[in-house]
Amino acid sequence: METKGNCRFTATASASAPTAPTAPTAPTAPTALAGQPLQQKVSNVSQQSSSAALPTIRVGESVNGALTDRDSLYPDTSYFKFYQFTAPGPSDTITIDLSSDDFDPVLIVRGDDLDNSIINDDGGPGCSSRIVRAFPSRGPYRILVNTTNSPKRQTGNFTLSITRGVKPVQEHGNADCHPPQGAGGGAESGLPSRASAHSIDVGQTQQGRLSTGDVLLNHDSTYAQAWTTQGRAGQTVTIDLESDDFDAYLFLRGPGISGGRDFQDDDSGGACNARLTATFPQDGEYEIVVNTQDHYKTGGFTLSVTSGSKPKSVARCSRNSQ
Repeated sequence: METKGNCRFTATASASAPTAPTAPTAPTAPTALAGQPLQQKVSNVSQQSSSAALPTIRVGESVNGALTDRDSLYPDTSYFKFYQFTAPGPSDTITIDLSSDDFDPVLIVRGDDLDNSIINDDGGPGCSSRIVRAFPSRGPYRILVNTTNSPKRQTGNFTLSITRGVKPVQEHGNADCHPPQGAGGGAESGLPSRASAHSIDVGQTQQGRLSTGDVLLNHDSTYAQAWTTQGRAGQTVTIDLESDDFDAYLFLRGPGISGGRDFQDDDSGGACNARLTATFPQDGEYEIVVNTQDHYKTGGFTLSVTSGSKPKSVARCSRNSQ
């Protein structure tokens, strides 16, 4: 079996997780937004977002969307899109993640009771943006999904999620951020994003379903779904992906992983199921990508992560791929 290889995931692995941040107060303007004075830009955002009803995202929810050339465009040549959320209150810290494998995301949060706009560029893994804080009231607050202004007119798929609790933030940017070099063009060929709506812990088994609502990888016409898990440096785990509906394929990506055969599997679980035994190179958040060898195939699956190693199965895959 020829490996699918790194062509599927062009973003590099994220850096090791830093310490938990304090809540940001009045952040400085990122240099990537230099095409227009930031306060002017954010002020314009506030005025435009209040003039129409905004789509809503809830705490604990993850939304997949796309920036396209039909969205609004700023003079700094970056597209933007709005969402609105209600915060749980001043006693609860939440994490807002914006990630994309198609563009370099910038995350901005505005609110009537915030003294300043909260802005983040590379606070999450790779080029992802992340804001962590407790908000002074329930709001509502406004989220601006935006991009850096270089490359110009970036478009593509993104995932926006809000979760309870604190996740680590890169305070001074991320050296592992390698943004796309071309302008736009990613909205039709996105990849599973790092800010995932699904999570699994070591020792757990989860049921899921690969559907047409998941990311379609255009270069091989297969669907993909990402699950996050927390890893410790030197920890060995076995990931099993089983399905009666499709020929399972499995990827692992995250801190210290550069891809290749060591971090993906097709049939080692036997009977067309995938089994991957891997040792986490660093502490941090990793992503398990549920995938298939079959074009456009969907269906139910069982995903499990167990501590330690398991042998590869010798049971042959006899299912016919389509």
